Amino acid sequence: MIKALGDKEFEVGMAAAVALGKMGPRAVESLIKTLRDKELDLEVRKKAAFALGEIGDPRAVEPLKKAMSPDEHFGLYREAKQALEKILKS
Repeated sequence: MIKALGDKEFEVGMAAAVALGKMGPRAVESLIKTLRDKELDLEVRKKAAFALGEIGDPRAVEPLKKAMSPDEHFGLYREAKQALEKILKS
């Protein structure tokens, strides 16, 4: 599943991020790595942010904050912000 995050077909990476999000805390490190990887498709990175919010693990707080930087795409900023809000509310 982790290898699929970097698949050339972004749909495969997106599906892998969603599936990993359902695996819970053991997927957090891989999802954080995906979130940070600027070589990956933006949609895959957005799904990684979403999945991190669904898991709710505090290890994702700092990486999500960094994904909200002005240098990032607005879509990623928005997804990271929503994920961070979920984590902080729980």
